[in-house]
Amino acid sequence: MGEIKSTLDIAMERLKKIEITEKERDEIKRKEISQKASGLATRYIEGSISLYDVQKEIDKMDVNTKEMIKEILLSRLIEELSLQSNYERLIMGIEWIKGKELNEVKDELEYMAKQFEREKANLRKNLEDKILDSLRISGIEGSAILVNIDSSDLWKKEEIELNRTYEAKLKIIKDRLKGLLG
Repeated sequence: MGEIKSTLDIAMERLKKIEITEKERDEIKRKEISQKASGLATRYIEGSISLYDVQKEIDKMDVNTKEMIKEILLSRLIEELSLQSNYERLIMGIEWIKGKELNEVKDELEYMAKQFEREKANLRKNLEDKILDSLRISGIEGSAILVNIDSSDLWKKEEIELNRTYEAKLKIIKDRLKGLLG
C-alpha cells in the first residue's frame, strides 16, 4: 500500500509541475530567496551569526541567487539602522556586502548617537528637576523622593519628539547610503 501511495504522490507532484507556469515558478523562487535573505538578515542583526557564517551560507548558492540575497540583505541592514541599535554591526555588514569602507558614515552615526544620548540625558535631568521643583512648591521634598520619569506623560511626549527629530536625521543618512550603494 505504501508503494501505491508513493506512486500516487509522484503522479500528483508531476501534475502540479505541469500546472505551474514559468512565471509562477519564478515567483516561488523569488519568495524562497527573499525568505532566506530575511532569515540571514535577522540572525545577523540579532548577533546569532557572524559575517563569516553569512558568507558560508551565500557561498552555497548560485550566482543569481547570491546577488539577490546580497541586495535584500543590504536593504534590510540599511532599514534597520537606528541610534538605539548596534549600528556598528549593521555598518560592518553593509561594508562587507559592498566591499568598501564607510568611515564617513560611521563617524556621522557615532557623533549623532552621542549627541542623541546627551540630549536625552539633559532632557531627562531637566524634566526631573521640574518635577522635583513642583513637588517642593507643594511642600513635598527630601532625599527619599525618587522621580519615576518614565511614567511621566510629559517625558513620553518629549521622548517621542526627540526620537522623531533624530529619526529624520537618520533617514537622511539612510537615503544617502541607499544612493551611494544602490
